[in-house]
Amino acid sequence: MQGFGSPSAESQSAFSWATYGRTEHIPNTMCDRLHKLFCSMPRYTWEQIREVPFTNGIYIIFEKGEQYRGMERIVRVGTHTSSDRLKTRLLNHFVNENHDGSIFRKNIGKAILNAHCDPYLANWTIDTSKPENRAYWDVDKNADTERRVSKFLRENFTFTVFQVTDKVERLRMEEAIIAALNAEPEFLLVCRAGKDGFSVQSVKVVCG
Repeated sequence: MQGFGSPSAESQSAFSWATYGRTEHIPNTMCDRLHKLFCSMPRYTWEQIREVPFTNGIYIIFEKGEQYRGMERIVRVGTHTSSDRLKTRLLNHFVNENHDGSIFRKNIGKAILNAHCDPYLANWTIDTSKPENRAYWDVDKNADTERRVSKFLRENFTFTVFQVTDKVERLRMEEAIIAALNAEPEFLLVCRAGKDGFSVQSVKVVCG
């Protein structure tokens, strides 16, 4: 899959932010056009992370059953700061069972524990990678919650990716995409509601 990123000839030929998906139909906001674009791109599951053909870029995550104006709704936008860490970042979300290494995992775990009124929620939110917090870590309960998070992620989320080699451009584009999505009131309304009132949005997902 050919990526897009910097305002170079390569990226400009990939698509135009301002005109992608433009039609005569209203509404047709940037949020709509971004959904049309990303929904049309190749989709990956957690089992296909290592098949991503590049190591620097931005990922767009979708959750099964979440909709925005008849399209699959974007629930998370993310990237990485260090070079060549795109696949590592995705593995941290979907495969490596360590919620202290993934805010996405941490927030899904919080939603799961909260939905079941589980008192371990208070422990889960603490950064137990710090030695002073290890006393709050219940080995068995933590492992069980990590497994539940992995199961939920793998059964409900897919993603698409696009290549952006330059770090500054990656961060700029990630911020711009999130801002464009959050600028659409209808998107925010759907985002805050969540599926069946059970929102697994994380701090860095669009919406929050």
